[in-house]
Order: sequence, then C-alpha cells, then structure tokens
Amino acid sequence: MTLRRFRRCLSWIPGTSVSGKAVELFSGMVCCGECGGAMIRKTVSSGKKKYVYYVYAAHKNEKSCFAHSLRVEALDELVLESLKKHIQDVIDLSNLLELTDTVQLQQAGVRKLRDRLEKKQAEVDRWQTLSRSLYESLQDGLIDKNEYQNLRKTYSRRRDEAEK
Repeated sequence: MTLRRFRRCLSWIPGTSVSGKAVELFSGMVCCGECGGAMIRKTVSSGKKKYVYYVYAAHKNEKSCFAHSLRVEALDELVLESLKKHIQDVIDLSNLLELTDTVQLQQAGVRKLRDRLEKKQAEVDRWQTLSRSLYESLQDGLIDKNEYQNLRKTYSRRRDEAEK
C-alpha cells in the first residue's frame, strides 16, 4: 500500500453520502489493484436479480489502466478471510507471548534451583574440609581422640544432610 492510499484510507469517515443516503460498507475504500484508482459501487439488474459490483471506470478517460470489476460477494469473502487471518495471527502472537512468559518463569525457577544447588555444594565442601582438618588437629594435639571421633561423626552427619 502506498503512502497516498494509506492517507486516503485514514481520511475516510463513514456516515452519509452527499444525497443523505447511508454509505455502503466499503464506500471509498476499494481501489484498483494495479493503479490504485478508486473503484465505485454499481448495481446491475438482470431480470428480477440485482448484482452488485465494484468497478474501475476511470480507464475510459485516463487510459492509464484496464477495466476491472469485483463482485461485492467476492469482496466480502476476501475481507472476511483477511480478517480471520489477522485475528488468527493475533491469537498466535498472544499464545507465543504466553509461552514466552512460561519459559521465563521456568528459567527463573531453574536459576533458583541452580543457586540452591551451588549453596548446598558449598556447604558440603565446607563440612568435607572441616572433616579433613580434624586429623591434623588430632596430630597436632589440639584435640584428643574422643573429641576427634565425636566431631568426625558430627561433620559427617552434617555433610550427609547437606547432600540431601
């Protein structure tokens, strides 16, 4: 769509025509697909039936394009299908945004679990280091054998609890 046609669509305001009749649904909005010229609504009678078309008639005077016509039923169907596709795109985008939110929540949960795991591992490492230093304390005479055994059991139990 060119900027000119876009501006023309923005300036279109539904209401009544110059003669005071109600404006048709697509009045002023249907354009030639080749040159962008305005198409007008025509009603053609054939016996008791009436057929409604949008036609491009400026080709007769301007010779800039060819004659084009579009049945109003075909236009209605094209617009309806386009709207359905647009609505489906919006729904798909909404679903995608929901999935994005879900993924972000899951990633936040994974980060929290990773942080907890790192803290637990640091705690396990701390108890393991303390347990290893006990033997040195026993050798240096800082603790006796009874204290060594009690502290070793305590450190082992706390390390096992931290590993859970």
